[in-house]
Parts: sequence; C-alpha cells; structure tokens
Amino acid sequence: MKTFGKLSLKGSVHFEEKMTKLLNDISSDIEASIVSSSYTCVILIGGYGRGEGGVIKVQNVEFPHNNLDFLIVSKNIGKEKELELKNKIHSIIASHCSHFDIDFDLSLISEFKLRMCEPLVITYDMKYGHKVISGDFSFFTSMSRFDIENIPDWDIRNLMVNRGTLLTINDLILAKKDHSMKDLKTIIKHCVKAIIGYGDALLYYQGEYHYSYVEKKLRMKKQNNIDDNFKKMYDDAMAFRFEPNYQKYLQLDLIIFQNDVKEILKKIHLNCEAMSLQKKDIKWQGYFETALSNSLSHNLSLKMVLKNIRNLFLPNNLIKNLSLTNRLRVKMLGYKGVLPLLFPYVAFGMQDKNTDVLNSFFHIKTSNSMLLKQQYLVYWGKYVNNNFSFKEYGL
Repeated sequence: MKTFGKLSLKGSVHFEEKMTKLLNDISSDIEASIVSSSYTCVILIGGYGRGEGGVIKVQNVEFPHNNLDFLIVSKNIGKEKELELKNKIHSIIASHCSHFDIDFDLSLISEFKLRMCEPLVITYDMKYGHKVISGDFSFFTSMSRFDIENIPDWDIRNLMVNRGTLLTINDLILAKKDHSMKDLKTIIKHCVKAIIGYGDALLYYQGEYHYSYVEKKLRMKKQNNIDDNFKKMYDDAMAFRFEPNYQKYLQLDLIIFQNDVKEILKKIHLNCEAMSLQKKDIKWQGYFETALSNSLSHNLSLKMVLKNIRNLFLPNNLIKNLSLTNRLRVKMLGYKGVLPLLFPYVAFGMQDKNTDVLNSFFHIKTSNSMLLKQQYLVYWGKYVNNNFSFKEYGL
C-alpha cells in the first residue's frame, strides 16, 4: 500500500486512513487498467495535495470539505486519446469517490505543455504541494523555473481577480429574493476564498508567499505593515478552510459582511497594484490607463508576446475614448487580458469612474452596477473561466 502522508490538517486518524485507502484504490485501478505509455503521472493537488485539506463533519461523519483536485499529465498522445484517457480515469475516480459521497475535479495537461507553460502561482503551489497517485512527477519538481521568484506580477493580479470575482457572483446571489441554505453557504465560502486570495497577494508583495496554508497563516500574523483587522480576517478565513464553521458566519448579516469584505479588499487591490506598477500614489481614477500602459512591458515571455501580436489581427473589441496607443494595447491584450484591468470598477461599485470605457468594452449602455456585474460574468465565463455557469448558482 502506498503512503501519501497527511492529507488534512484537522482530520482524525480514521479520516486519514479512509482517504489513504481511497487514493490507493484509485491508484491501483489506474495502474491496472490504463496503459502507462499514455500518461506521465496522475497527481492530487490543491489543499489535500498540500496535506492541508479541510474536514467537515456531517452527522458526526468526517468528509472532505472541498473537492479532491486530480491532475493527469499525459504523454504526447493527441487530442482524441487525451479525451479517452481523461474519461477512463474519470470513471475510475468517480467509482471510488461515489462510495464515500466525495466530489472531485479532474484536469488534464500534456507533459509538453506543462514543461512549456508560464511559471504561475498554481504551478509553484503544484510543484511543492502534491501527492503522486500514479506515475512519476519528478520531471516537474526538478525544474527551478517554477519557483516563486519567477511568478510574474500579472499572475498575482489574476489571483486577486479570480478570487474577487467570487464576490461579484455573491452580489447577484444576494440580490435574489429568497436564499436557500446552499446560497448562504456559497456566499460564505466565496468570501473566505476571496479573503485568502487577497491575503496571499499581499504576502507575495511582502516577499512572504508560501505554498503551505499553515505557513502563510503564520507569516501573515508576523507582518507589521498589514492592517490588523485584515490580518484577523485572514486568520479566521484560514481557520475556516481547515475546519469550516458555517454557524459563526450564518449569525451575521451576510450583506453587511460581504460589503465590509469588499471595502477592505478594494484597498488591498489598489495597494498591490501600486506595488506591482511601482506607482505609490496611484488612484482608481487613472488606474486602468496606467495598468494598460504597463501591461505589455513587464514579465512577458516570448509566448505571451506572440499571443499579443496574434491578437492584433483578431476582431477584438476596441474601447472608444482611448488614445490610439491604448486602443492598440487593448487589441493586443484581448478580452482575457483587459477584463482583469476593468474588474475593480465593476466589483467594487466604481463604475462612475470609468463609465464610458466599461460601456464600450461590454457593449452595454448603463451605469447600473448589477447589470454591469451580469455582463462582466458573461465575459468572465466566455473568455476566462469556461466552467462558470449562472445556472450553478440559481441565477
């Protein structure tokens, strides 16, 4: 039997044994039924890959609070065989997870693409926080370019935007007339994830980011130049991640709580961007143009440069009321590149500071914050996160 080390921070010995057996069963079936020449490895990433997964009790039975995140690293086998491989492994994992009513996510990337991809927060976290279910992942862990010092600032911005977008989803959920318990728990989980994401961005700019949640929690406490209120908020969010206590948050007025979180994160967002752009006195009024002008001049790989050039020849949206140079920058960045720069104006209710730009980009004529948030999420689902669905949240 394989040993995977600790999978959770707060789980009992019984929970750890149950999860270890589950992973062993999955590993055995993969190795028995999948041709080894089709894949390099299957790994467990995310919180459980770090050994810090969350545990929640339901009727006194421990369950993983979050989905198990599996990643297949395939050989160079072509798209059709990749899909076939993913479907086979999905069936194996599903057959075992269903016995324990455990949810999971499964992704696939080829070894070639993984070797060639940009160094990102997720690749750094994955390098140091994973469990090998089957195969060999040493080709990746031996590559120094995926270490923390090589992560570009634009990926830290994307980290904030990805997590902050959860609060935009929350705004639409909160606007519903009636809320189920699922809605309320979703709002709480989204707030927790956003707080942790923004805290992680702050730690990055303090030179203190780490792949371990436990270590980040400790490092945040030691920071002297971060607001004490946010440090407490981050500490509480981390505690929730390890051992969720919904009741603590359900006692709050979630609309007020959400607005308080957004007000704090708005300040952190600008603070992090000021450090990234090296513009100490930057204000929201001129942030978009400043970020736009810097977006094509920092931390760009050859791959990114080629993408930007390609975008020039695509029918990307041109934002009116910008200089010719900035309109070209918008074209080069494309929808996916511009959306994070406009995110703060939508998410934090600052549409009045950039109404014309927002209306032009989103092909809409409104200053209504909820309509802008809906349109932002349409674009988000189309150009950034293809897994996003309004229906998932009852919207």
